[in-house]
Amino acid sequence: MIPVFKRVVVAAGISGVIWLSQSFRERGAIAVYDPGILQPQLSAYAIFKGAPGELIPAAGYEPYELTAQLFSDYAQKQRLIHLPENTKLSAQGNGLPHFPEGTILVKTFYYADPEAVSKRRIIETRLLIFSGGQWTAGTYVWNAEQTDAELVTSGKKIAVRHPAGNRIQIIAYEVPDQHECATCHGSGSAMQPIGPEMRNLNRQVLRDGKQVNQLANWQETGLLHTKQQMPTAKLADYNDTTATLEQRARAYLSINCAHCHRPAGAAAVRTDLFLHAAVSLEKSGILSRREKILRKMEQGKMPKIGTALVHDEGLELIRAYLQTLE
Repeated sequence: MIPVFKRVVVAAGISGVIWLSQSFRERGAIAVYDPGILQPQLSAYAIFKGAPGELIPAAGYEPYELTAQLFSDYAQKQRLIHLPENTKLSAQGNGLPHFPEGTILVKTFYYADPEAVSKRRIIETRLLIFSGGQWTAGTYVWNAEQTDAELVTSGKKIAVRHPAGNRIQIIAYEVPDQHECATCHGSGSAMQPIGPEMRNLNRQVLRDGKQVNQLANWQETGLLHTKQQMPTAKLADYNDTTATLEQRARAYLSINCAHCHRPAGAAAVRTDLFLHAAVSLEKSGILSRREKILRKMEQGKMPKIGTALVHDEGLELIRAYLQTLE
């Protein structure tokens, strides 16, 4: 068993308690947090083993996959979850699970090298740390050597070259600031994750060379409590053409737009448009706002932040779906 200790942290007005394992001290990490900041370097969390740029998860950090993924200017992502020892996730219906104190969610964004697709350029890693009943967000930008990442709080724009069809495209990739993290992850006065709902985790994944259900695998490996009824809902993969057009479109809107367009979201005070897939079409507001949704997407204003490009494939999907509602 790895003993844990706690340190109080305040980041962008969000207070919380971060639980860290003793292994951080053993690896030479900072043992005491300075008030008001997260760890200045990503390496302090010991997320990766070996060369950090290889993105090989260290012990205690387990990979997970989502069926429907947030569009982020065609960046690829690695997702990891860390739970303190002797703790497990608990299902709460088909929505977000109950996360134990000390949970760390890790999302790393990277692009394939346009000149050598076997290589990649890691741009940023975002952390969500749950402690003291609250989530604290930290964003880390990787150095050119791909050996570590530094905490940034005011956001940053990074020129990125990546393949786009038959040509190489250069974009100004936007790293969010603390305020922007709260804009998307805010739920009322609190922060919460967006993607890892049980319906979005309930999918097949490749583990040890075999295709298995991700939630069933988590039960077998001890990440998820077994004395609970397994969720039955599944969010569609909006890239999967075997799913219905409605399933794909509602999944796309749910993962890309519903974090703002929900009762406790940032857009709740301006509109009664609720885009989560669990909301029925009749109650979503989609029928009366078809033209506005399409116009906002065409202008690159929906999603409002987090992208520099219009997602052409997503736009065509939603356009095709909205046409069926006329």
